[in-house]
Amino acid sequence: MKRSLLSTLAFTVLTFSAPALSAPQTVDGTARSGLRLTIYNNGMALIDDRRSVVFDKGINILNLLGVSPGLIEGSARVVSSRPFNILEQGYLADNLSPSEVLKAHVGKPVTVIKSNPKTGLETAVDADLISIRKGIILRIDGHIETAPPGRIVFPQIPSHLHDQPIFRISGTAPTGGETGLGLSYLSNGYSWAATHTLTLNDTMDAVDLHTWASLKNTSGLDIKNAVVQVFAGDVQRRSRGIRSPQMPEMRLTKAMAADVQPLPGRQSLGGFHLYSLVDKIDLADKTQKQVSLLRIRALPISRELVSLAQANPHAPMRGTPNPTHPNIRLTLSNDKATGSSLPIPGGIARVYGQDRQGRSQFLGEDHLQDLPIAAKTSISIGRAFDVTVNRRQTDFRREGLGRNTFEMAYRLNVTNGGMRAEKVKIAEVMSGDWTILKQSHEHSREDNRAVWRVTIPPKGEVTITYRVRTKL
Repeated sequence: MKRSLLSTLAFTVLTFSAPALSAPQTVDGTARSGLRLTIYNNGMALIDDRRSVVFDKGINILNLLGVSPGLIEGSARVVSSRPFNILEQGYLADNLSPSEVLKAHVGKPVTVIKSNPKTGLETAVDADLISIRKGIILRIDGHIETAPPGRIVFPQIPSHLHDQPIFRISGTAPTGGETGLGLSYLSNGYSWAATHTLTLNDTMDAVDLHTWASLKNTSGLDIKNAVVQVFAGDVQRRSRGIRSPQMPEMRLTKAMAADVQPLPGRQSLGGFHLYSLVDKIDLADKTQKQVSLLRIRALPISRELVSLAQANPHAPMRGTPNPTHPNIRLTLSNDKATGSSLPIPGGIARVYGQDRQGRSQFLGEDHLQDLPIAAKTSISIGRAFDVTVNRRQTDFRREGLGRNTFEMAYRLNVTNGGMRAEKVKIAEVMSGDWTILKQSHEHSREDNRAVWRVTIPPKGEVTITYRVRTKL
C-alpha cells in the first residue's frame, strides 16, 4: 500500500551552505541594545528594536532575526547612527517546511533511508527527485518509484529557506565600523486593556481605585526585557496586513541609539494619553499578564438608584405591572480638586466592599468609560434588593385631544425595605412633544425624559403621581 507524504516524509540536514553571491550578516537577539513596545488597544503595537552591528565598507546585507511575524506592510523604518544608504529592505517570512524543501530539491539527488521491517537495519540508497506535483516521484537504480520506500534525506537546507522571520536590509556604507541600527515597525498580535478594581469605603462616598494594564501577545514573537508603554485612545487604522516593502532611509542620533530608558508615568500625546510601565517586561507569545498602572486613593463618588421606564402613548396599559428594582449607579468624579489629577483609561471596573467581618465582597462590574481630568462618568453594578418600584397607569385618553395627541396618568410607589435612606432617580422616557400637566413632585427635563429625584426613608415609601400630554 502506498504511504502518504505526511506519514513517510522526514528530512535530515547534513550541511549548510551560504548564498553564493554574498554572505549576509546575521543579526540576532544577542546584538540587541534596547527594545521598546507601545501597545495599542486595537490589536497593534509599535516596536522599536535597537541593535549593534558592524558595517563593512561598501555593500552590506543584514538579516535581522527576532522580528514579529505580524509586521504590518509598509510600516518599517530603519535608522542608523552612521551614514548608510539603504538600497532595499523587506520582510522574509519563515518558509522552512517539508514541502518547500522537497520543491527546492526537484531535479537534484537525494538519499532514501530504507528500514528492514524484520531487523530494523537501515540502508541508504541514492535517488533523484523527479517531481512532487501530484505526489513524490523518484528515480532509484534506474527505476521510477511513485512512493518513497523510506524516509528522504536532503543534503542541505537551501539558502532561500529559513525557520524564522527575517527582516533583510541591503545598503552601502562609505566607512566600516560598529554602528547603532534601529528597526521601528507596527505589528499585529498585541493588545492591552485597562481593568479597574474599585473598593468602596464604609460611607460609600469614595473608592480606592487600582488600575491594571492587561497585556496580551499573540504575535508569534517572545518579548523579553522590553520597555512597555500603553496607548489610551482610539487611533484610526486602515492597514491590516503584514509584510513590509522598501522605506526611505533615516538617521539615528546617538541619543536614539542608547539603551531605552523608562519614561515618566504618563504623558499627553496628540490628543491621546501614553502610560509607561515601571519595570521592563517579559511577555512570551500566546501569553497575557497584568501590570500595575494606576493607584488612586479616595476617588470621590456619588451613589444613586436609577429606575427607568417608558411611558407608552400608543395604547393603555393592561394587566398588573411587575414590580422592578432600580439599578445601583456609581458616579465617579475626577475633578482636579477632589480627584486624581490623572486621566483614567476606560475598561472593565469591578467593585468590591467590605462586610461586617472586614472581608472583601464582590458587588458587581461594568465598563468604565474613559475618564478625563475634570470629568464625571457612571457605572451600574446591579439592582437594589431592598428598593422596589411599582408603576401603574391610572388613566389613558385620546378622544377630543386632537390628531396624534394622547394623555396619560401614572402612580409610582417606591418602597425601601432597607435600614438606610436611599436616593432614587425615577426616569420616565417620553415620546413626541410632551408636557407634564400635573405632578405630586417637581420634575426636571433631561433630553426625552421626565426625571424625579426622591429620598426614600428606611422602611418607608414615597408615591409619585403625574399626568402627561404628548403629541406624536
